[in-house]
Amino acid sequence: MKMQTKPSTVEAKPVYTAEKAGATRRQTRFKRDKSHQINTSVKSKLISFILSER
Repeated sequence: MKMQTKPSTVEAKPVYTAEKAGATRRQTRFKRDKSHQINTSVKSKLISFILSER
């Protein structure tokens, strides 16, 4: 028996809205800022450690 598939309808597809795009952008920016803060913190600790070892 052959399986029947429904034709894809407009309602079935998730709508990618500007609001959703904005939320995704904000989330990406937040993650990037957070990783940048961590990297900066690690760098400053590493520099102070290296300088204190001299």
